Amino acid sequence: MIVEAIHQHNEYSLVSEVSANLIGNYLYLRDNKIISHVNDYNNFKRKVRSLINKLEKRGFIIRKSEGKPNYQINNSFERKNSIFDNQ
Repeated sequence: MIVEAIHQHNEYSLVSEVSANLIGNYLYLRDNKIISHVNDYNNFKRKVRSLINKLEKRGFIIRKSEGKPNYQINNSFERKNSIFDNQ
């Protein structure tokens, strides 16, 4: 869901910077249409930020430039071997 939203914004959006805040707003309003409960909204955005941090740490997404939270899909991501891979 988050990776899909980052991809959509990078490919089709007029917005130049894709941040966790932008993705959180987009996903929340896509599903809920309005912000009726501020606490639920804030909790959702915290979860999105946490998931984006995990995706960045594992290399699935990267920042376009150092320092700014402007994310893109890491097209050169290399999957690590798993114990479940056939050998």
